[in-house]
Order: sequence, then structure tokens, then C-alpha cells
Amino acid sequence: MSADREVPLYVDLDGSVVRTDTLWESFASALRRYPVRTFAALFALASGRAALKRRLAELGAPDVESLPLRDSLVAWLREQRSMGRRIVLATAADRVLAESVADRVGVFDQVLASDGHHNLKGRHKLAAIRSDAAGAPFDYCGNGPEDVAIFAAARCAIVVGAPQRVLRDARRRATVARGRPVRSRRSSMPVQSPAVVRAAGRDSPWVSACSMTSTPPGRSRWAARAATRRGIARPSALPP
Repeated sequence: MSADREVPLYVDLDGSVVRTDTLWESFASALRRYPVRTFAALFALASGRAALKRRLAELGAPDVESLPLRDSLVAWLREQRSMGRRIVLATAADRVLAESVADRVGVFDQVLASDGHHNLKGRHKLAAIRSDAAGAPFDYCGNGPEDVAIFAAARCAIVVGAPQRVLRDARRRATVARGRPVRSRRSSMPVQSPAVVRAAGRDSPWVSACSMTSTPPGRSRWAARAATRRGIARPSALPP
């Protein structure tokens, strides 16, 4: 685990730290308070999504205390923080909202977020992470299709609550260690438990700290299970 402690960890917000989409939460909150002004705020989209996010945050940011956290991930982040690991919240949400959530969770050393002018998503988030990490290796936790390129660039990635298509895309570009689907408390639909992804062709000590078994690209899950039974790939300990 000492090697992991030296590598900064960047964590997405929507669908990862919180189990919801903060843009929609902001829209709903603003709509309840200022219906007419909220619909008028949609014209800010002409200036880009970052401008819309900022306007909605100004009109009525949601109560961050009521946002549902992904408790198992937050608990694991707190463990990582207690070992001295640097953890950064990297999100496309507006900075006003992102900093409020960061204050609530209490594990983040820094926040990278949209600022009303730049929407920190996809390649823009990756560029911000690389700049913040000063070119050094980093780990990344996320769950969306726009995160796949970041998974591939990271030393290793934690995929949390991701749909199957994201896991499939990650598998094409990385070695994926995955767990069994679990069911959300709010829904009967299956939700993926956290999975750890390693960039293909690069060794990483991360797998020793995760509760899933590693499945290299092109190898079936049945082969991976057989390998586990033979003691070749052993389970480890990331939160369920």
C-alpha cells in the first residue's frame, strides 16, 4: 500500500462520490425557488454548459447535506486519506457546488471543477489532472463514458457504479478487475460494484488492494474465476 500512498488519487463527483447528478439536482432546486428565472437561465446554455451550471448554482444550489453519498467509497477514501494519500475531487460540476460537497466529505486536498467558463469534462478534465499531477502517475475514480480516456491514462482507475457499456469500453483499453453486480438500495436495477482498472501492459500494486480479480483483455470471466480457484489471482479489499 506504500506505493499507492505516493500516487495522487483523483475522484469524480456525480455518480461516484454522490449517487446522483448534481446538474439535475441544481436545476430542480432552482426550479422550486425561482421557476421563471430558472427557465430563463437555460439561455445561458448558449455560452456553454459551464455557464449554465454556474447560473443554476447561483439560483439555487441543492442542499449538499441531503445529497446521497456512496458510503462505501467515501469510507475507503477516508482510509486512504488517513494513510497520508493526496486526494483531489475532479469534477465537471460547478466549483461552488463541488467545494460544498468537498467540505461535507472532508477528505479532499483540492478541488478541480468547472468555473463558469470551462466545462471540466472528458479531455479537459484529463488535461487538468495531468497539469495538477505535474506529469506524474495518478489514479482515477469515475463511472461515465467520458471517463474511459482518463482510465486509460491513469496508472490505475477505480470504476464505481458504472454501466456495462463503460466496463466494456474500459476492458478494450485496460486490464479490468471487477466485482459482481450489486443492487441499488433505491432501485431494483443492478448496479456495478467498484472495479479496479489497470492500464494495459503496465504492472500496478493496486490490484493487491482491491476486492476484485483481474481479467486481462480478451480473457473470459470464467477463466478468471478458474484462476482465482487455483490461487493465481487472489481477491483483495476495495469497498463493496
